[in-house]
Amino acid sequence: MKNSNHRLVVGLTLVLAVAALPVSSARGATGDIKWQHQVDIAGGMDEVAGMSLRGQKVLVVGGVGPSVPGGTIDTWFIRAYNAAKGGIVAWEQTFVNPNGEVTMGGLSASGNRVYVTGSQETSGGNHQLILKVYDARKGDMFWDDEADFGDDDSRGHATYLKGRNGWVVGARTDSVSGKTKWVVREYDAKTGGLRWEDIPAGETDDPRGATHLFLQGSMLIVGGVAEDGGGTTDWRLRGYSTKTDSMVWQDTYDSGFGDDVLSGLKGMGKRFVIGGTIAKAGGSQMRITTVETKTGAFIWEDVVDEGAVNVAVDVVGHGPCVFMGGEVDGDFFIRGYATFTGANMWTDRVDSGGFDAANAMATFGSKTVFAAGERDDGGGSGDRFIRNYSFHTGEIVWEEIQDVDGDDGITGIVAKGKNVFTVGHADRPDDDQDWIVTNHQR
Repeated sequence: MKNSNHRLVVGLTLVLAVAALPVSSARGATGDIKWQHQVDIAGGMDEVAGMSLRGQKVLVVGGVGPSVPGGTIDTWFIRAYNAAKGGIVAWEQTFVNPNGEVTMGGLSASGNRVYVTGSQETSGGNHQLILKVYDARKGDMFWDDEADFGDDDSRGHATYLKGRNGWVVGARTDSVSGKTKWVVREYDAKTGGLRWEDIPAGETDDPRGATHLFLQGSMLIVGGVAEDGGGTTDWRLRGYSTKTDSMVWQDTYDSGFGDDVLSGLKGMGKRFVIGGTIAKAGGSQMRITTVETKTGAFIWEDVVDEGAVNVAVDVVGHGPCVFMGGEVDGDFFIRGYATFTGANMWTDRVDSGGFDAANAMATFGSKTVFAAGERDDGGGSGDRFIRNYSFHTGEIVWEEIQDVDGDDGITGIVAKGKNVFTVGHADRPDDDQDWIVTNHQR
C-alpha cells in the first residue's frame, strides 16, 4: 500500500480498565444531569479529544493522557457508553505508545465502525499519522494504518465515515524545511485499503494543515489553513469529487492583516457554513460564511467585531438558521443568522466578570440550539456552562452551570432524542485533570 503500514487485525484486543466516578441524577427537568462519568486514565493531565454518537444508544468518547502519573502523554483511551442504560460502560480500549508521545485529532462513529486518528512518536523521534478502526459494538480493533512519510512528521486531525468509505485529513511537515502540507486520505472502511491520497501543493509554517471535513452526496469538503506567500496563514477550502477522486474547486480567504484560522465547518445540503477567526489591526474578528457545496462560491458573510479580541470557536446550522459561537474579550458569545440571507437574528453575550467562552454548539432539528463552554465562578476558575436557546428568537429555554472541582469546562456537545451529551474537563484537587462525560435531559 502506498505510504502506509497497514495491519488488518482479527480477534480481541486486551484493554486497560481505568477508574470512573459516576454521578447520577434523574430529576427529569430539562437540563438536569441524568448521568455523569469522571475519567482518570492514570493520574495525570488527561485531555478529551472528541465524541461521536452511534444511533441514540452508544456514545463513543476518546482522548489522551499519561500511562503513569506525571509522565508523557503516551496513551489513547477510548470508551463507549450505553446511553440508554444509564451510561454504563459498553467497552473501552487503550493504546500505549512504547516510543513516546501520542495525539488524538478526531473520532467518528457510523454503522458498526469507529474511526480514530491522530499521531504517534516513532522510534526515530518523528511523529506519524495513525488511524485505528474499532468495532462499535464490542470494541475489538478491525484494523489500523500508519502513514509512512519517511522522516517527515505527519498528524491526523479529523475523520469522516460513511458506508464503505472513511476519510482522514491532517498534515505532513517536511523534516528539512519545516514546512507543512495538507494530507487527505480515503480508505476502504471494511478492509483498510488506501483508496486514494492527496497532498496538495502549497506549504506553510503553520503545522495544522487540513483540520475539518464533511461529505455531502459525492462531494467531500475539506478545510484548513495555508500560507498566503506573505508569511501569514489563510483559510483554505477544497471540494473533491468522490466519484473521480479529484479536486473540483479550491478557494482561500485572506484578511490581509495577519493569521486567519478556520475553526468550524458544517454541511447543510447544497450549501455549507464555515467560521473562524481573522486578523485585524491590533486584534481579531470572527467571520462566518455560507458557501455553495458544488462550486465553492461564497453566498454571504458576516464579520463580528465587538471588542479587541473576537475568537470564533464553532459553527452549526440546520434548515433556516446558522450559528457562530466563541468569545469576545473574554465573554461567552453566540449569534444566530438566517441561512439564506445572512440576516442577523439574535445575539447573546455572557459576562460573568471573569473569562467566559462558548467552546461548542449543537442543534436539535429546527427548534433549539445549544451553546456550551465555560463560565467564571467568581474566583478565577471556570464552571461547566450550557445554554439552550430557542432557534429563531434566542430566548433562553434553560441553562445549566456545574462546578465539579477547580477549573472545569465543556469542549464538545451533541443533542439526540431526549438527550444532550457533553464532554470536557475537570480539575482535581491535586492539580491534575480528568475527563467529564455528561448526559443531560434535553
